[in-house]
Amino acid sequence: MTTGTAWTDQSISRDEYAAVLTHLNATQPERLAQLHLESCRLQDFLDKSASGTGLAFIVFTEAILHMPGAPAWAVLFFAMLFTLGLSSMFGNIEGVITPLLDMGVLPRWVPKEILTGTVCLLCFLVATCFTLQSGNYWLEIFDKYAASLNLIIFAFFEVIGVVYVYGMERFCDDIEWMTGRRPGLYWRVTWKVISPLLLLTIFVAYIIFLVWTTLSYKAWNPQYKQFPSRQEKSYPGWVQAICGLLSFLPALLVPGVAMAQLPIWRRRKQENVQQNMCLKLQDSKVSDSEVR
Repeated sequence: MTTGTAWTDQSISRDEYAAVLTHLNATQPERLAQLHLESCRLQDFLDKSASGTGLAFIVFTEAILHMPGAPAWAVLFFAMLFTLGLSSMFGNIEGVITPLLDMGVLPRWVPKEILTGTVCLLCFLVATCFTLQSGNYWLEIFDKYAASLNLIIFAFFEVIGVVYVYGMERFCDDIEWMTGRRPGLYWRVTWKVISPLLLLTIFVAYIIFLVWTTLSYKAWNPQYKQFPSRQEKSYPGWVQAICGLLSFLPALLVPGVAMAQLPIWRRRKQENVQQNMCLKLQDSKVSDSEVR
């Protein structure tokens, strides 16, 4: 090699890189210092990816490549991921279809297979956003904001509904009827005091955390000074609106459906009152005729 040697882009192989770098550092240190070269090691990328989807598709994949019989293990590993996702979807889809059937959304003559296929198609269309170039970021948004707050809200109101609306004594009577044993003091105190307070504390702390924390995400940016560490960026305004919608929309459906059912319940109540009045009038007429 001479100091006048010029290398085109991608003309240096990985095996020759260390020797070429040493040669340039010895012959042209000033020009080499202007390039601001940084070390790039696979281990650094693996260390930064050991969570979430990176754990399954980067770290485990790299580990399988170094195992004896790597192709066989790769097939078994991704077959396991496929069956794991498939088994999870069975429960998720059934959790959507069963309430729709119980509510009578579709006529009875419509086969369940049609409803199942429609729900699966809608889920497939919604999930296409995860296949885009920004799919991993959308996956993080759904994973972080779609379930956490809603599960806390649902659990809190379930405890309140069972203990304070349905009644603790009635609930304990039901358990005693089903199991033959009445819940002890520990369970009653937990259901009535400890669980609601814990859920309420977690809910308030989560809301405070959302308010005081800027909604951000970590992006892969090769131009970032600390690359391969991911650069933290703030979400745009429209993405923050989607995060808020995902956080509260499932929980808002509960009072929304309740308000929609309220007029129906009132109308049925009025109809029942009118029917009772008619029955009373008929009974009074029958009793009057018998007296005569």
